Amino acid sequence: MQSLKAPPYIRPAEPDDALAIARLFYDTVHHVNCRDYSPEQLAAWAPERDAEERFRLRQQRLVTFVAVAEEKIIGFAELHVAQDTADANPGRIDCFYVHKDAQRLGAGTLLMRRLKISASLRKIPELSAEVSITAKPFFERHDFETVQQQTVFRENVAFTNFLMKSALS
Repeated sequence: MQSLKAPPYIRPAEPDDALAIARLFYDTVHHVNCRDYSPEQLAAWAPERDAEERFRLRQQRLVTFVAVAEEKIIGFAELHVAQDTADANPGRIDCFYVHKDAQRLGAGTLLMRRLKISASLRKIPELSAEVSITAKPFFERHDFETVQQQTVFRENVAFTNFLMKSALS
C-alpha cells in the first residue's frame, strides 16, 4: 500500500472490527516497532496474533476510532474517557497504531485530530500517552511533550517508553 486511491477516513469502531484491529496491532508491533525493540520485547508486547475478544472488550470501555482506506482498516486509536468522577485517567490514549503498509499516508494524523476533537468535546483538558521509541517523533509532531522517559514491564520484560502529554485548547 505505497499510496492510496482515495484518502483515508475516520469512523467509530464497531464490534465487528475487533479481529481486524487485533491483527493490525500484532502486525504493527512486530513489523514497525522491531526497529527499536528486541524480539523478546515484541513477543511480550503483542503475544497473540488474534486477540479479537480482548479488543472487542476494550471497545466497551474505551472510545475507539478506526482509519479506513479502500475498505480496509489501516489504523486505530483508543481514548480513555471518564466513566465516573473517581476516574483519574481521562484523556489517556491507550492504543494508537497505523498498519505497517500505511505508514506516512495521513491516517495517523487523521486519527490524532479525531482524538483531540473527541477529548475537547468531553471537556478533557489534555491528552496523555505512554509512547514507544518508534512513535515518539510522530507524537512530537502533534504537539506532545515528553514528561519523562520510563521503564515499563510486560510479561516481566522491560521496555523503554515515554510518558507524553499535549494540552488541548
